[in-house]
Amino acid sequence: MRKKKALALILSASMVFTTQFTSFAAETTVSVNETTAENEVSVNAAAEEEPSVELAEVKSDVEAEIESLSTLEAGVDYVEDEAFFYADSQEEAEKVAASYDAELESFVEGIGILKFEGENVETAMESSLSSQSANTRVYVNYISEVDGTEAEYVDNFESSLFDESLLSVSRNDPAYSKQWHHSYINDTEAWDTATGKGVKVAVIDTGIDVDHEDLADKLAGQYDAITGSTSKNSVEDEVGHGTHVSGIIAADADNKLGGCGVAPDASIYMLKVTNARGVELANIFRALEYLTSGEGKKWNVDVVNISIGGYALSSKVKEQYQKYMDNLAKDGVTVVASAGNDSTSYPAYPASLDNVISVASTDSDGTLSYFSNYGSTVDVAAPGGEIYSTYMKGQYASLSGTSMASPVVAGVAALVYQSKGLAGSNSSSASTAVSSKVINSTDGRTYTYGSHSVTGCIDAAAAVNNFYIKANTGMITSAGGIIPVAIGKTLKFTVCDENGNKIKGIKKKDVEWGISTSVNTVTMKNGKLKVNKKTAENTSLVLTASYNGKSLKIGGVTIPATKYFGYISGRKFVKSYNKTVSLNSPVDLSSLSKLTGTNIYMCYKRQKQGTIMTYYPTGTADSLGFITTTNKKTLKNSSVVYNTYGSITEFTPTKAGKYKFKCKALDGSGKSFTVTLTAK
Repeated sequence: MRKKKALALILSASMVFTTQFTSFAAETTVSVNETTAENEVSVNAAAEEEPSVELAEVKSDVEAEIESLSTLEAGVDYVEDEAFFYADSQEEAEKVAASYDAELESFVEGIGILKFEGENVETAMESSLSSQSANTRVYVNYISEVDGTEAEYVDNFESSLFDESLLSVSRNDPAYSKQWHHSYINDTEAWDTATGKGVKVAVIDTGIDVDHEDLADKLAGQYDAITGSTSKNSVEDEVGHGTHVSGIIAADADNKLGGCGVAPDASIYMLKVTNARGVELANIFRALEYLTSGEGKKWNVDVVNISIGGYALSSKVKEQYQKYMDNLAKDGVTVVASAGNDSTSYPAYPASLDNVISVASTDSDGTLSYFSNYGSTVDVAAPGGEIYSTYMKGQYASLSGTSMASPVVAGVAALVYQSKGLAGSNSSSASTAVSSKVINSTDGRTYTYGSHSVTGCIDAAAAVNNFYIKANTGMITSAGGIIPVAIGKTLKFTVCDENGNKIKGIKKKDVEWGISTSVNTVTMKNGKLKVNKKTAENTSLVLTASYNGKSLKIGGVTIPATKYFGYISGRKFVKSYNKTVSLNSPVDLSSLSKLTGTNIYMCYKRQKQGTIMTYYPTGTADSLGFITTTNKKTLKNSSVVYNTYGSITEFTPTKAGKYKFKCKALDGSGKSFTVTLTAK
């Protein structure tokens, strides 16, 4: 199910659903004049205003880079007198510097930094436009920040301080009780399945305390992107941020020291990119270059954590950033990044790039952290408020930020790699599988602060579970997510493997089903979820399936049952759509509105008044969710891509002919919309 912003079409009636989960509603009616064939629709679409950096049309990449500086502040958003570029050798780099009449400040991992003495980068780049010799593409050296607050308190723990009474908890680490995030994400339960053993996690950050008692044996590789050094001493942490992040991921467990990591048996590979809270983009790119095509590629890491974020990037820089993320994904690496600490929905980078899991922050009281970013680019939330972990100079500290939430999720990703046996696989399918599992393994709750919200806090126990829940709609999910449930209908659920197949040897009695809701008109027995006709709209529920000592949860919200699934065309309500497509060209099936060019609605009733037939939609198909399936013929003569719910999202025909797809409503009503594509 794909979550979309609601679009309100207001005519003769309206309804609003509010829920602790997701709102599955639009304020809508659609009317058809059967006599005149007039179809009048009034649109009132409210979109959240977000800051934007607009680039004017430009003649060249250099001009585009100059234009990107027009709304930025030198020394804050970018280094005033620097730019960086790519070159194949030191000799070539020196020639580039000479062509720009600049000093080559450094050349590391194929990336050189230019220093413009006595002038700013904007002036220097403008001058280069008229120069015949300055023909190498240069980038503004944008400044990002580590996404965490200063330490709130720092404590030291000596082995002698260990209280034997703490042996009653899962770990004997004396500060374990301070680390509220462990119980919140259920990693104690997950450790029965995986602890991160054999998994390699790269951390792009401020460095690490190489001699810290809780991390000394965790560092398996290091690289200083500022100098190019690979010595252990070169990545010593002078800020504390990188040490804190590393401890959240993989601090030792059961050693009677400090606390422990989410994946305590994982290995850490540190890529140092700064000695301050500000991070120059050139150094981040050097670290990524080292991981994707340099010696760091031999590390064969599984997870990369980047608790760093920035907003002010030109389109060309974003493209380059995206290439690194894509290359890591192709190598089987899952990238996790902090969503940002500016309480905005404006996308931060790299978190908002494709092939990156963007993480928001929650507090121990069950709310979204006041500082946390939110919005459509955020994938999942995790504990980030007052997280206790390792700190520089052998100390421990509590820090807050999405910087702390990101490594919690990175640790869970490490657990998934081990539980699925995917560590070191070097396969793009591995990163896809792990990312999907992580994003869909949440508690299904909506976390709010004021008007800001993010749905789904990471659940480590659900992430390492090796069974899935399947609905008779065709939906398959591991955990988390929120589905619409039709009032007066019954949804049937079973447990299955990740391909939707029955688990060998399983019997009905082996699975325990439960339901959590505030009403008694919703019941669950033997996998059958019944919603009485008297159930109020917008009733929230949580369905639980327990099998083999593990549990999965799905959130739900009740809606009127779908009776009509389609769109208005002339005087008719149409339940199907036909389109001609090109052979060997992919067709996006993830959004019916994009495919058809009009909104496809799920309506709960219709009413005739004279010559007017009025349909009352619950919402659009894109917002409520649907599962797209096809037949064996289509699968034989094409290639298809599925999302994490088992729905076909992309279709590429390899043979001419007609191909049918059934888009089935998720609510259990059984209603569907048919798409026929003719490939020529």
